[in-house]
Amino acid sequence: MIKMNKDKYALLGKPVELSPSPQIHQSFAASLGEQIVYHKIEVEKEQFGEVISSFFREGGKGLNITVPYKQDAYLLAEVKTVAAEQAKAVNTLWIEKGKLHGDNTDGIGFIKDCIAKEIQIQQKKVLVLGAGGAVRGILAPLLEQNPSKIIIANRTIENAEQLVSDFASLGEITASELSKIPNQKVDVIINGLALHDFPSELQIFAKEDASYYDLKYGQAAESGVNWAVEHSINHIFDGWGMLVRQAAQSYFIWRHQLPSINELIENPSVISEEQSK
Repeated sequence: MIKMNKDKYALLGKPVELSPSPQIHQSFAASLGEQIVYHKIEVEKEQFGEVISSFFREGGKGLNITVPYKQDAYLLAEVKTVAAEQAKAVNTLWIEKGKLHGDNTDGIGFIKDCIAKEIQIQQKKVLVLGAGGAVRGILAPLLEQNPSKIIIANRTIENAEQLVSDFASLGEITASELSKIPNQKVDVIINGLALHDFPSELQIFAKEDASYYDLKYGQAAESGVNWAVEHSINHIFDGWGMLVRQAAQSYFIWRHQLPSINELIENPSVISEEQSK
């Protein structure tokens, strides 16, 4: 019997131990009748570039990049998509015509999930908490949905102001200190804070039919989701759907087929069941 070599993919970051990305991508492959290998690789910053070079030199087909290296990946990519250029961050890498290509699928994954969950953005006032890489990845697609205004609130005001400077040409966007959020009722609250515990002391004014969306998922999102429940936010979501949808876009970039995602989004326990086998 001839043994077929499976195409190799991986997730790079630190930490990566708890990431479900291998199970997600194996599920994608199974839904399409394909077979792949997908690993998690925890890497130190000083080794990041060499690990990427070695991976592709040894025949690897594609990489996902997670925290804290998305901006490092952006700097390494020789050819960047419009989404990557806008975000100045890359979460998907591949080799094409001998050059390292980079894309950012976070934004499209987020917007597709908002549409699926019927979260209205157009002409709505949006409060974004945080100014890190996760927020940077979604801002351009978010502004393309034509909100009436986006307020970015962050503990370090300079980081929020930098995002305003980078994205102001795309729409109405302002910066605020996290402790001084304007007394304006907002329609959508997006939590992009990297904090494990949601800062419950925040003074946020939400409209009666407001939505809360946490860019984290599972246990990492629990603190923020609990805050939203305690403050009677009507529509509350974590970022599981975004994670699956952005992963599907990466899979499409690498293998030119869009996998089935509905079962994974509706039933995350499928991943847990796979992990326990």
